[in-house]
Amino acid sequence: MEFLGTTASNIVDINLLLQFLIIIFLTIGFTVARKANYVDHGKLMSIAVSLNVLSFLFVMLPSLIEGAGAFVSTPTNPGVIISAIHLLVGGYALASGIYFVYRWRFSKSYQRCLGNRKWMRWTAIMWAIATLTGIAFYYYYYISLEIYGYNIINFSLLRFL
Repeated sequence: MEFLGTTASNIVDINLLLQFLIIIFLTIGFTVARKANYVDHGKLMSIAVSLNVLSFLFVMLPSLIEGAGAFVSTPTNPGVIISAIHLLVGGYALASGIYFVYRWRFSKSYQRCLGNRKWMRWTAIMWAIATLTGIAFYYYYYISLEIYGYNIINFSLLRFL
């Protein structure tokens, strides 16, 4: 048992807390953008994306590599389904975030970024979904399996989808 009281390692627990911090940066950044303070918005988004890149490289990618075989061996396992959704949605959100931060950072005019509002909002929605599926991942692997010895959510209906 580690410091959040689950079987997750300390690095996984720290990563979960880091994701909540990133969501705070994203929320403040969204609020700042609504007030047309685009410089601070860009800085906050840069911090959030940078933290998430580090999180991906040092926690999520090694976890993905370690568990990659499960995608083939047990593709209908609820944890694998959650992981696949998290991977696809989170991958999109992270790649888009990197793109927007890069474009903002090296743009000579902030007006160029303003034309991307629709895509930035879509990225924010995907980021929120990725966060929720990341929390579901943590719950499935480190809370429900530990406490109950199995997942308490009935996923038997997934076999019929």
